[in-house]
Amino acid sequence: MYWQRDIARRFADTLAAAAKRGCRVRVLLDAVGARQLSPDLVDEMSATGCDVRWFRPIEDSIPKIGDIDHRTHRQILVCNVEIAFTGGVGIADEWGGNARDETERRDTHLAIRGPAVDPTAVGSSTCSGIRGSAETGAIELWRLMLGLISCAEHRIRIGGESSHASLLDAGIDIRTYDVSMMHAKVITVDGAVATVGSANMNQRSTRFDEEANVVIFDADVVGVLDPADWAERDLMQRAAEKVTDVVSGWL
Repeated sequence: MYWQRDIARRFADTLAAAAKRGCRVRVLLDAVGARQLSPDLVDEMSATGCDVRWFRPIEDSIPKIGDIDHRTHRQILVCNVEIAFTGGVGIADEWGGNARDETERRDTHLAIRGPAVDPTAVGSSTCSGIRGSAETGAIELWRLMLGLISCAEHRIRIGGESSHASLLDAGIDIRTYDVSMMHAKVITVDGAVATVGSANMNQRSTRFDEEANVVIFDADVVGVLDPADWAERDLMQRAAEKVTDVVSGWL
């Protein structure tokens, strides 16, 4: 999702500048998801040496019927094969704020270093990248979600919306986020494992689209992703945060 306005321009300018200073810049845009992007920005990036390509373009030729409905929904940025970003955030002003009102989306995105990006080990968290493919019969993310839910022993928390009636009938606690659009795609299980990425919990993400999710096996990271656990953190943790707040301007 690469749309319009200020952030779209800033990304195009920054990518063009990277290409000018000799970086290899590759940009893959979905022909449907990035349809709002100004042609001028595409021309700017291409003119400076960015390799800009469209995923399954519709206008150039008559596509196969099956290809039209299979898109790429991945939100991935990889820099220097050292750090990668993925999650639900797209390139548009809607993701520029902090969900203060209905114009700013609530989302979750990860910055990742280490073997999930490149073989060099960094940190102690264990994580794995799971790719959903826009091919018929590809169900890796469906298996991931079912597997996490099936392994749960104590609790499952899912950020997003689904069919509420059947879930409520089964005794599931549902809480809605009303400030703005809830666009985060997060599942946590037993406070021990989580998945974050671009995939929604629906058939489009699990059967039709190219997606990218990360599975994280680290209780500390899961604690940050799990809002209930965060709200229930102990007094020592809260005190440490207050101390950090005092010096945060110098950090």
